[in-house]
Amino acid sequence: MKLFSPIITEIGDELRVQAHYQLETPFSVELPPYIAFTFPKIYKDFLANTMEPYVMAVLFLAMKTNEDIHVEGTLSPHFLYNMQEYQQNFIFFSKEKLSQINIIPDNIQTDNNVSQQTLACFSGGVDSFYSLIKNQQLPSSLASYKVSHAVFIKGFDFFLPQHEGNYEKIYPHYKKMLLEQFGIDLIPVSTNFRHVIEHFNVYPWEATHGAALGSIGLLFKGGFDRYLIASSDAYDTLIDGWGSHPIPDRLIATESFRSLHHATEASRFEKTTFLAHQPATYDHLRVCWEKPNGLQNCGQCSKCLQVMMYLEHEDKLQHYTSFPKEIDLALVKKAKISKNDPFFFGFVRSFIQKLKAKEKHELAHAIEVSLEREL
Repeated sequence: MKLFSPIITEIGDELRVQAHYQLETPFSVELPPYIAFTFPKIYKDFLANTMEPYVMAVLFLAMKTNEDIHVEGTLSPHFLYNMQEYQQNFIFFSKEKLSQINIIPDNIQTDNNVSQQTLACFSGGVDSFYSLIKNQQLPSSLASYKVSHAVFIKGFDFFLPQHEGNYEKIYPHYKKMLLEQFGIDLIPVSTNFRHVIEHFNVYPWEATHGAALGSIGLLFKGGFDRYLIASSDAYDTLIDGWGSHPIPDRLIATESFRSLHHATEASRFEKTTFLAHQPATYDHLRVCWEKPNGLQNCGQCSKCLQVMMYLEHEDKLQHYTSFPKEIDLALVKKAKISKNDPFFFGFVRSFIQKLKAKEKHELAHAIEVSLEREL
């Protein structure tokens, strides 16, 4: 594979960064020949002047096709070294599908970024809200680790036809809220990464979404030396081969840019019950991707129901304008709780007892009905 230096184009108030690649052997379907990122040009000084973000973006494609990446441009030696282990992490869990490849740049140069700011990913969901608020509570001795900017990504959560227009609906709300509540500037970024990698069946999104997050963090390493990535799971429920994980995320780094996988100590229940007492989330918590409608959650899908039950446990569901005020118990009774996941199955049993202790017997009974159906 040949990876070419990016073409940078100003389109109105936006900057479009497009890195073309060329495979030695044609893929099974015709792929878009480039990875692209678009963001407001007022942030152009943050743009990396080396090739790490684009290598990160095409890495799984190269591993899937077993082609070395010949890079037109400069890479950090620390990044090159880390990418060997990064590849091995995913090859270990999928030996028959991925191959170890070499990354061969025109130039190797130590990264000497002098910025001292922290960037974060933000989606408005439980994980990103939890990490952002916890980060803002750091003591003054760690002030330089507090997030100053966050990225809001179109083409990550927002990728299906039914998502069209929803990103534009909710971005202004989050932009205003983060600035007013936390003094954080939210940067809108769109990318075709997921479209290329998932839509054309290059490799599953479950494994590649960490590389997508990493490529965008590296894209802005001209302005930041730290990049906060919210955890998906707690230590005791980590999934082998999952794209965003404490091991591979920390390998997305150069000599002067580090990725920080955050909050692996907290479960989804613990994160949600913490957020239930954070008024900043009451009008803005958004977890639904099946039926997007601005900031409104459908209250019917499994993800919505789970979060609503956790908020109800804390007697805070009524405070949330982004969720229905009541849980549909009929839907809870029909919910699928996999007995193949012993940890979650055990947690649900414990959660039922927590609800009963708070005299939330109707909700507890509805979950019991769902459990009994799986036994």
